[in-house]
Amino acid sequence: MVRNPWLLWAGSLLWVACAGAPKQERPSLEETRAVYQDKARGPEPENHSEPEPATWQETLEESAAPATLPSGSTVATVAGQEITAQDLLASWMFRDSTAVRGLLDRLVLDGLVRAEASRLGLRLPPELVAREWNQLVADYEQEVQKSAPGLTMDRFIESRLGMDPARYRQRMEARSVLDLLAERCVRAFTLESESVRAKMIVVPTRAEADRVEAGLTMGREFGDLATQFSQDPSAQDGGAIPPIVRSQAAISRLAFATPIGEVGGPLVENGRHIYLQVEAVVPGKPGPWSDLGPRVEASLQSLPIEDLEFLQWQAMVSARYEVDTSALLRMVGEPAAAGE
Repeated sequence: MVRNPWLLWAGSLLWVACAGAPKQERPSLEETRAVYQDKARGPEPENHSEPEPATWQETLEESAAPATLPSGSTVATVAGQEITAQDLLASWMFRDSTAVRGLLDRLVLDGLVRAEASRLGLRLPPELVAREWNQLVADYEQEVQKSAPGLTMDRFIESRLGMDPARYRQRMEARSVLDLLAERCVRAFTLESESVRAKMIVVPTRAEADRVEAGLTMGREFGDLATQFSQDPSAQDGGAIPPIVRSQAAISRLAFATPIGEVGGPLVENGRHIYLQVEAVVPGKPGPWSDLGPRVEASLQSLPIEDLEFLQWQAMVSARYEVDTSALLRMVGEPAAAGE
């Protein structure tokens, strides 16, 4: 399955440490927040006669133990002078603030995934986790042989990356689990939400928009015009795009205001002219993960996550949960931006 690059941002040599807490029933938002603030915990699972596969929360918790830092978080000593972790971060922020904020955004996204997965009571099939892990290791080993023939994966991690292989593998596994969770959180949101199924045409100029409108007036099929004129990747599928959920976004308002079978637009955003042909309005079907999970898995088998679907989910969870990144600026001695 080809996955969305927004979700699978980590390459074979990247990692991130994460933590979570199990919930059997879907909790309220307040309970979910409390879990991540260590103020409340869900009920302990019942004892079973046979050991069960580790939950995704346990997998992430195993990878999340913080590294032990020297007193004062010293990362290096030069001629008796200490360089601290704060010095390192401040220097990195000065030299490449975009990269620092980008990585922080990724960590925030991981936190949102964990929170939503707990709220949903999401369960990952053990066989899926095992299959993804085995494929990840196989891909990693293949890349190692390309760059360092003759080295094992563990030896490469130890000698070339300077890291502990066992710890690194834990973080790789956590990354794999988070990617699986992210896909399922996004698709669950889509299936639970009222949405519009539509095709889309995106053109960059008014002149091309006129050509699209002329084609529609002449009775040409919307999908044919999308294939010919649209600058969106959906052009290769005749303009077919992921479902548009109901929200305050301009494209959502256009989708829900356009009658089924009709064409809406143009919606002009950043100079682009957007047209939608509405095919159907699909009611949302919320429910417990025992009902929702099988539908999510079946849906992902036939249709991978795409950018539009992910961005709609990201907008939703960013509004649902409080996110405050101002501590980073305070740590490096910068004034917080307005609104942070």
